[in-house]
Amino acid sequence: MRYLKVFIILFIFVVYGCSDKPNDPVIDETGTSASKYFPGKIGSRFIYSVEEFDSSQGVFLYKGKKEVTYNNIIKLRNTDYVTQENKYITPEKDTTGISYFRLSDRGVYYFIDTTGFGNLISSLPDTLKSLLSFSIDEEMNVLSLPFFEGKTWTAYQLSLSIPTFAYELSIVDITATYRGEESVSVPFSESNVDSERIEYKITLRIPTIENLLNPPTTVFISNAYFVENTGLVKIEGNTFLINALSGGGIELADSSGITRELLVNKEIK
Repeated sequence: MRYLKVFIILFIFVVYGCSDKPNDPVIDETGTSASKYFPGKIGSRFIYSVEEFDSSQGVFLYKGKKEVTYNNIIKLRNTDYVTQENKYITPEKDTTGISYFRLSDRGVYYFIDTTGFGNLISSLPDTLKSLLSFSIDEEMNVLSLPFFEGKTWTAYQLSLSIPTFAYELSIVDITATYRGEESVSVPFSESNVDSERIEYKITLRIPTIENLLNPPTTVFISNAYFVENTGLVKIEGNTFLINALSGGGIELADSSGITRELLVNKEIK
């Protein structure tokens, strides 16, 4: 976060940026509820194997397992969320993270902790804060129904603008795209299962002192596979998204780690 603070202080005089938002096509509703692809009441439990990509060998190596448990209901900012406990068990140590999600008929939303970013804003001088405007999504829209070919939606955005200079910058942008049905092999099933694949394109634009006018852009790709009446059976890609959904919040630091989580067992209440 240090370089982001430097950017905010030094970059307020730059005039830069524009954006276009395409219209979604008109489609017929299918009537399928998001809970079909994200099932489970309080007490439900999912176990995943966790693998990390070893670039030196070009293969995924087993690192441990992840136990996901749906615990109680908690109210955050006047909205009810299910508490999701994420326990990572490895030979070295066990760690536990907490995340929160809610379901609607047409979507799955994870609460994103932006406390650290809010503290950064609060620490800025009042004269500087008066020039800045921040737009920070409180939730990540992980799943959006109904599915149809080419469907794309904005899953999460964190942006900065300086109205005085007509300047706008998207610092974090996560775009989700429905990639269609795909047969996948996962440990919990003896045979391949038909899943719905969602691709997440994570774009980070974090200016540095050396690149004020042309902020470097980093793009990560992650894929999640959902099976009806089972839920998330596989997620693979950069650790940025997996960490955000496991209680780690939005971490702006660069990360090149690749992780894969595969469903091994489930107990759906």
